[in-house]
Amino acid sequence: MTIIASADGSALGNPGPAGWAWYVDDAHWAAGGWEHSTNNRGELQAVLELLNATADRDEPLRILCDSQYVINSVTKWMPGWKRKGWKKSDGKPVLNRDQLEQIDAALQGRDVHFEWVKGHAGHHMNEAADERAHGAALAIQAGRAVDAGPGFAASTAPSFADTAAASTTDTPADTPADAAPSSSAASDALAAERLLADARGARDIATGRSLLDEGCRIIGSRALLPAAGDQLRSAAASAVTDDVTIVTYETRSPAVAAHSSVWVRREGRWLLSLHHVSSGGLA
Repeated sequence: MTIIASADGSALGNPGPAGWAWYVDDAHWAAGGWEHSTNNRGELQAVLELLNATADRDEPLRILCDSQYVINSVTKWMPGWKRKGWKKSDGKPVLNRDQLEQIDAALQGRDVHFEWVKGHAGHHMNEAADERAHGAALAIQAGRAVDAGPGFAASTAPSFADTAAASTTDTPADTPADAAPSSSAASDALAAERLLADARGARDIATGRSLLDEGCRIIGSRALLPAAGDQLRSAAASAVTDDVTIVTYETRSPAVAAHSSVWVRREGRWLLSLHHVSSGGLA
């Protein structure tokens, strides 16, 4: 499955104390910074650090960025810059060449896709990365140690963003091991649910539709569906089989609502088959 991560940078003064951060979930993120740098260098460093942290993973990587500069530099302009000896069309040297060359090398042989997201618009992964990058810059400005985060340990890293709580995927003691669903089914479906919630909040119709199964049904008031900035509280997932998972959570939009979803995996993709939403919290 695809690893989904957000990368962001922050600078106080631009240039000034600066930070970078990448974020997959609360258990897998990293941050750092410098005493004097720019926002663009923070954004690029976040991407580079993410690529290095996931270099030993076989899964495709999807990087969410709110920086058009980063995405265009890496996906559009860099091939031309390289052909011209790292010179721009006006003949001037390319800025941040050192980072771009390292990113170029880190991308070789990798399946990496960059996606732009609007910054400060309630996208929970983008907000989480921004918060950590800004926190790093503030810490450096104040002379404090930066919270570097847990990183991305290969032995414990999820194969898809936002893992479910371990208790939701534990195999009961009286269940034969070969009959239990794989532990990744619940976490992958929960990640898809959160991605869909972000798409709804951001009114990203294309992403939202791509996550819906044919004939998907929504039971209950659509007014209670996740809105921009909503967090999936008490989120949990339970794998029924390797290809069917039930996800439950609460939102406040501003009313409290209880949600339950049935996700099915078809040809390797998790799709929403049924969603039930009602007012009030989870029982």
